[in-house]
Amino acid sequence: MSMQNRSREELLAEVKSDCSVFQIAAEEFRADREIVMAAVSQNGRVLQYAAEPLQADRDIVMVAVSQNGSAFEFASEPLKADREIVLAAVSLDGRAFEFTTEFLKEDKEFVKAAVSQKGRVLQYVSKPLKADREIVMAAVSQNVTAFEFASVDLKEDREFVMAVMSQNGMALYFTSDDLRGDREIVMTAVSQKGFAFYFAPEHFKGDKDIILAALFAPNITRGNIHVLNHDTMKFVEIIEFISKDLYGDEEITFRLIDLYGDDLSLEFLYCFVQKYSNLLK
Repeated sequence: MSMQNRSREELLAEVKSDCSVFQIAAEEFRADREIVMAAVSQNGRVLQYAAEPLQADRDIVMVAVSQNGSAFEFASEPLKADREIVLAAVSLDGRAFEFTTEFLKEDKEFVKAAVSQKGRVLQYVSKPLKADREIVMAAVSQNVTAFEFASVDLKEDREFVMAVMSQNGMALYFTSDDLRGDREIVMTAVSQKGFAFYFAPEHFKGDKDIILAALFAPNITRGNIHVLNHDTMKFVEIIEFISKDLYGDEEITFRLIDLYGDDLSLEFLYCFVQKYSNLLK
């Protein structure tokens, strides 16, 4: 049966099982509140096909964004300033915050609530709030990658960066080049998250204390000794962070034996045996 020949009742029943038919529904049905409600309950994004008055219907929009946060883009302008609807959308999809009003993007208390739900909302907030320590820390606490969107000044603020490293050492990737070379900051980062060492400058591979701090970090365990390189999409092993000058070091070797067991490379074990054989001669 063609879409034009469907009765209201037939379309309503079909929308409840396959909301995609709503996209090609007759204009009169796109303005039918019950049909639209049934459609957005299945897939919030079909809100874009609803008649304008229903894109301004608060109940319909709330159902749509609660099903799919990205549906917020298609809400009416007044509803894009509705705090409850914005937060409902952001809780599912932080990108929805991009479509809210400039007023809300500048509201500190509201922004704090939003970044506490989805840290990466920070990319959409006003410039002054990207430089606000409280806002940025709330965002980073929810999602460490939110630090990417902090102001340049905060990324160069040693005291603040140190506090961020204490929260999540993986934020080392987003800090300034100068502070990424700061030994105390690197030590704090790798002590909190061993794999943060992956983002430290090359010369730290020969720093025994830094290496040991990384190897004994809480997140480095026998079952967790690899980190994904997102550029190559290949896993990198923790042992690859270590300069060959430290191969054979007793403390490092014993820790690697704990982590790798029988899988520890023969090259590393050979250096250890060679070193202590020479000492016994």
